[in-house]
Amino acid sequence: MINYRKLVVLGIATLSYLMISGCEHHCCPPAENIERTLEIRQPLTKTGEVDGDAYLNSHVTLENINGRFDIHNIVAKWTRFGEPVSYRTYLKLDLSEIKDNEEIESAILILHTKPNGSDNKVPDNVCKDSIPNYIQVCLVEDSWDLEDLTWVHQPRISPLPDEYLYFNIPSDFPPIMRLDLTALVKKIAGKDKKDENNGFLFRMYTEGDSEFYQSFVFYSINAAREKQPYLKVRLVPNN
Repeated sequence: MINYRKLVVLGIATLSYLMISGCEHHCCPPAENIERTLEIRQPLTKTGEVDGDAYLNSHVTLENINGRFDIHNIVAKWTRFGEPVSYRTYLKLDLSEIKDNEEIESAILILHTKPNGSDNKVPDNVCKDSIPNYIQVCLVEDSWDLEDLTWVHQPRISPLPDEYLYFNIPSDFPPIMRLDLTALVKKIAGKDKKDENNGFLFRMYTEGDSEFYQSFVFYSINAAREKQPYLKVRLVPNN
């Protein structure tokens, strides 16, 4: 005679085992516990234009305009009509996709360089081999708008030594530069965030010196997508 009670108990036990063992081997971990990598690019605006970077020139004839529509950005110590000038570039990317509980393991800014000058704004000979071509990347303290951004109307930058970095730009100008901004991005996004994201300022380390000529020219957000600057961020959960 078949003992149906035993069969029911055995069936329940077998189903429970399959459910447990299947979960152990096939269930995905919660999404928030997954390490991930983001490529952060500036999105299109409602008008179809891109917004987020521009270069400035300190010369009296250019100090009230900016290069927000150009397809490149300029960081330079140069001359104009025989007078010393400086070029600075501002760049801001939307970091809101980085969650507050995520730790930033690395944040690399990818820039596509333009080694042959900048459409006659700086000559083809963009730096001297005898002088280190250092640029400084700083966190920006104040919010800013490209409509109003000019040399005479700039936001403040952080004076703190742990909120700016230096990079040496090789004289052979590799086609792609990768700037490690991990220390700066950690301060404006993720679990260690302390400041608001107002973007970055790029300027020459020798901006206040008398040495000429040095520059760093790279493609802007207005360039074709494959040459636009973007931030590659590696994130790990911190629950």
